[in-house]
Amino acid sequence: MKYLLIQLFLVIQISISAQFTVSGTITGEGEPLMGAYVYPQNDPGRVQITDSVGYFKLEMEAVDSLIVSYLGFDTYKLYVDQSQAGISVSLQSSKAMNSPTATVKAKRIRAGELAAQRITQLDIYLDPAAKADPLLAVNNLPSATNLDETANVSLRGSPSVATGVYLDGVPIRSAVRLDQSNGLGQFSIFGQFPLEEVRVYPGHPPIALGRSSAGAVQLRTANDPLKGPSYGISVNLAGMGLSHARPIGKKTDLRTFVNWSQLTAFQALNDGTFSDLRGSAGLDGAIALTHRFNDRSRVNAYVLAFEENYRFLTRTNYLTDEFKQTKSRQLGVFSYQHEGESWKWRVSQMLDWDRSEFTFGNINSQPDRFNMYSEVSARQEGRGYSRAFGLQYDRFSDQVSGTFPLTDYEFAANDPFDSFTAGIVQSIITAFSSTEQRLTGYLIMEAGVRMVYDPQSRDTRFSAQGSLHYRPNVRHRVILGGGHYQQLLSPGPGISQWQWLQLDQLSLSYQMRQDLWSFDAAVFRKWENYQLSTDQNISGIETRIGYSDNGYRAWLSGGIVRVNDRENSIPSAQDLPFLIRGQIVRASRDGFSFGLTGTWREGRYFLPLLRSEPIPESEGLYRPIFASPSEGTRLHEYIRVDLSISKMLTLGRGQLILYANVNNLFNIQNVNRYIYPNGTDPRKSELYSGRILFVGGVWTIASS
Repeated sequence: MKYLLIQLFLVIQISISAQFTVSGTITGEGEPLMGAYVYPQNDPGRVQITDSVGYFKLEMEAVDSLIVSYLGFDTYKLYVDQSQAGISVSLQSSKAMNSPTATVKAKRIRAGELAAQRITQLDIYLDPAAKADPLLAVNNLPSATNLDETANVSLRGSPSVATGVYLDGVPIRSAVRLDQSNGLGQFSIFGQFPLEEVRVYPGHPPIALGRSSAGAVQLRTANDPLKGPSYGISVNLAGMGLSHARPIGKKTDLRTFVNWSQLTAFQALNDGTFSDLRGSAGLDGAIALTHRFNDRSRVNAYVLAFEENYRFLTRTNYLTDEFKQTKSRQLGVFSYQHEGESWKWRVSQMLDWDRSEFTFGNINSQPDRFNMYSEVSARQEGRGYSRAFGLQYDRFSDQVSGTFPLTDYEFAANDPFDSFTAGIVQSIITAFSSTEQRLTGYLIMEAGVRMVYDPQSRDTRFSAQGSLHYRPNVRHRVILGGGHYQQLLSPGPGISQWQWLQLDQLSLSYQMRQDLWSFDAAVFRKWENYQLSTDQNISGIETRIGYSDNGYRAWLSGGIVRVNDRENSIPSAQDLPFLIRGQIVRASRDGFSFGLTGTWREGRYFLPLLRSEPIPESEGLYRPIFASPSEGTRLHEYIRVDLSISKMLTLGRGQLILYANVNNLFNIQNVNRYIYPNGTDPRKSELYSGRILFVGGVWTIASS
């Protein structure tokens, strides 16, 4: 939850008071713009940033022209004096500056854009279930089927390892933090990054995203130039953090942060929920640098590092003991982009190291992983079409050592064990080509092919993806798409070793936008064929209706996702006969916001205990015997409501933001799974998170 603070650093900067006050609202394409820059022309350091409803309040020392800027929109200039107490500015898209029809069309057919769901920073801030974390916000979408309350993204019933996560076009192998040895993590690693937007492809992702098949999540960082230096400090139940951003000369921007976490106060306030947490601490920091050579070329570089450890009481059928984890990780991303008259070139490089240690009883695992990614790609854009080509290289080095029990039930610290060392080096070479073409004024075609080559096995596999986008007017859109995907899966949640996934999918979706209302619906079908795991058939439907007006935002979604083992025709753990989500948010101009988010879904499919049998040559230990797959049942229905309240205040030369979150507001006892001590009934329930209260504040200062 501490990541709520880090993201809020980016919300507001404020200037000191002066001779007269100008206030108003900034909109773009009919929507309030959060994060728009408003400043006097002759005093750009006195910058103000619009809040969650596009509102700003600026103290002017003298009569001047007001400058309003926002990434992707034309800069607006307006002369103001003491007679103008309130103004309203509607920005125009900068893409439509010269030739509105041609330019806007070219923008809208980029690499599957019409098949994506778009999440803005405003959506992340105002989602009570997201804790200002972009991947947790993704997991609150109608298409999300993650049932673990983690940041691992699962879309439309597929495993998270089949969903690629990308930062500025670079794939991130493990995008989560506080992760267990099975790869499930509580937060994403992106909570600190200043994001422009998040695009989610719930099906048939663009072919250029080589590490994806079931879906993809693309996070794009904000590259708008900084107007002046800013500082931030946060204090909360989980620790404290410092941040700083400043321009260096006229072409370079630098953003940095450091955070320290220690959960003693957090645990004390939520003792009933976190009684099993025995200790947790972490230190993380990052540097983000953007340098613009000119209007067409720029370099982005990010370096993220963190150290974390925690201890948690863990219960199994045979042993209750502390699970201990320590982890160190360093991630570096570099990219160079150049835009010509019709061609855009990009060179990307990523290096990712992490070393962990997981201990439980006599089980010890020490993974040491390294991942290198390189890409060269080009895109040509013309009137109503675009072409893309690219070459990608992945190299993985996974080394692991540790100890393991000699039986499947004797894993206390003093039980017999043995040691092991294992390692694998895996390379992947990917080449792709894609095209988008406007066939008529209402119809766009998108298609692409991808070749994946495994140098170790000398295996070459091909993928193909295509879609048709029909948009008769600005209010309605219909998308028919599908693809045949081949992905070499790396080990992760639910996948124990490297293996190929062949995934075929089809989907039909409809979108409607009319004044204050929106409506989305989709039907889909997928066939997943695994080299070493169980094959799955997936089908489903999802709908969402939304409303937004004058600071109110609300939506309600419903879906059905049927996931069945193809061999036995039985439900998998991600089979959901119903999934209902909803949200309502009220953000007022006085800086107060209130939000509620709710989820109601079917319980997970599981196999109940039939009986237990004594384990030979052991005293008091029993082996549980579970029902056959066809005799499974379900956990109780899952219900959760989250609440968020925040208030923005002017404090000195800065902005103070106070907030409180309550997750699982009604403290509903949702069962995650059952544990059978010593293999016998009565069983014990392992619950999802109970009620969690989190409070804190962040003070952000903009220097003149």
